Amino acid sequence: MIHKLKRAWRESNRFNRYVVLLCSFVLIGAMELMASQYFGALTQSILLRDFTQTQTSLIGFGCLTLLAVLMTYQAQKYQTQVIETMRSQFKTKTVDCILESDYRVSSQLEQGDLIGRLENDVSSIVSATNLSVTLSKAVVLLIILSFGILRIDVRLLILYFIPLPLAFIIQRYASQKSSDFILPWKTAMGKTNALTQDVMNNRTTIRTFGLYDTVASWVEKALVDSRDKGIYGIRSLYLLQFPFSVFAMLPNFLIGIGGTYLIAHGELELGQLVSAFLLVQLISNEFNVIANMVQNIPQLLVSTERIYPIWDAAKETFGNAVGSEDSDPVIAFKDVFFGYPNTDTLVLKGFNLEIYDQEHVGVVGTSGSGKSTLMKLLLGLYTPQAGAVYYKGISIQDWDKQALRNDLAVVFQNSELMNQSIRQNLQYGNQMVSDKKLHEVLDHVHLSDFVDQNGLDFIVGEKGNRLSGGQRQRLSIARALLKESDVLLFDEATSALDVETEQLIQHVMDTTERTQLIIAHRLATLRNCDRIIVMDQGAVVASGTHHELMAQDGIYASLIAIQNGGDHHDKRI
Repeated sequence: MIHKLKRAWRESNRFNRYVVLLCSFVLIGAMELMASQYFGALTQSILLRDFTQTQTSLIGFGCLTLLAVLMTYQAQKYQTQVIETMRSQFKTKTVDCILESDYRVSSQLEQGDLIGRLENDVSSIVSATNLSVTLSKAVVLLIILSFGILRIDVRLLILYFIPLPLAFIIQRYASQKSSDFILPWKTAMGKTNALTQDVMNNRTTIRTFGLYDTVASWVEKALVDSRDKGIYGIRSLYLLQFPFSVFAMLPNFLIGIGGTYLIAHGELELGQLVSAFLLVQLISNEFNVIANMVQNIPQLLVSTERIYPIWDAAKETFGNAVGSEDSDPVIAFKDVFFGYPNTDTLVLKGFNLEIYDQEHVGVVGTSGSGKSTLMKLLLGLYTPQAGAVYYKGISIQDWDKQALRNDLAVVFQNSELMNQSIRQNLQYGNQMVSDKKLHEVLDHVHLSDFVDQNGLDFIVGEKGNRLSGGQRQRLSIARALLKESDVLLFDEATSALDVETEQLIQHVMDTTERTQLIIAHRLATLRNCDRIIVMDQGAVVASGTHHELMAQDGIYASLIAIQNGGDHHDKRI
């Protein structure tokens, strides 16, 4: 528990604030100690009918109590500022680590689970650090208040502490077992979040296929599993906590018996016993706080097992090269072997390809032949197991990450749009672009009518859901064209367009004087490429122009024949 908390404070860079809080707790404890002494003197002076002393004690008790309350308020205010700043820092760090982590790590995390970690687990860690401050305060006050009882009579202090060792042994055991009970609950909650996210993302599919009952059963099963594990875990912790609660009551009972005995034998004044009882009540409150913190903090820190691995995940490895303008070929795959993580299957097997400056190269092949993998390797999302991928004569891994991706513009089949305006989505391609240039490019991709009607400030919705599939793709193509990059990468970039619009967009792509690598499902869109490569089982099996490949009567000609026959769902495409 301690090393997890230490890391949380270290990551927040707020440990100096923690020290300030500890100092304030010492002052609060000293005030409470002196207030208890004044209260005991107040009781004794009333018994002796010494009203001058009564007045002095009453004023002293009231002033110290008020100061302690004010100091506590300021400390709580300061603590809240520290903790909320920490919450913001931890969320930012988690998002940054997800975005900067090796793609092999981040791609395996489900979106719903990530959201659960970002919201629930980060909040749990922050709550644990917050409770650690409360725990520290309780420990400081416990020490100071115990010193107060020691000054009254050491025997009272001994009586108070007699049952506590056994109580803390029980508490320690409960704390050690808490992770075993809470982690399954947290994991089940993560799976439930992932399922809920999946359901929300597929609302249309659920409606059109009438999957209400099926999906409801999935959700109910996940929720029941999460509920049952939560009930079992918390109930088990309460059962473990019960013996501690019993032992925690014994000190007050022993102080009462012992104090009465000492007064009866003239070894203690009533005012001293009253002070001792007041201190005991304060100490008992702090013990209860400590008990709760020792139980709750380990439960909350279970979330570190879901957040710290993200913070510790391997980062993308890149160099600092920025390339050479004169290098040709612009892109080169040299004897590349590659397979995705957690699988023994190689997607690319000795793959070789060179693409030259301003050359337009199309890629076709059977399903699973590795077409989209080329894009991911070129973007540096994955690293080959053998061989190398070069851009402008430099290995992808030696490039500066930002420089590489600034030099490449990519459009994927599933267009990624932010829930912002059309203008903002386009400006991701070029932050300095003018509205005039935006309208020019939108006209090229045949979105000008829509924008003229709705404006550049039209909010596209979550993942662009206020646009049609074709509009989303055209907006993504426009964004890529606006990016002043040397290379354009298209991965099924026109799959959602009707044939007429696709032909118009294809003309724009054909006349764009940049190096292009194009993967297309509709093979007719590749007809004007300078070169078309045919992939099968992770290797290039044919290469040439459309007419040359048709003359070879190989895989390419077969795929063309299938599409001309109308079978767009053949498994080989």
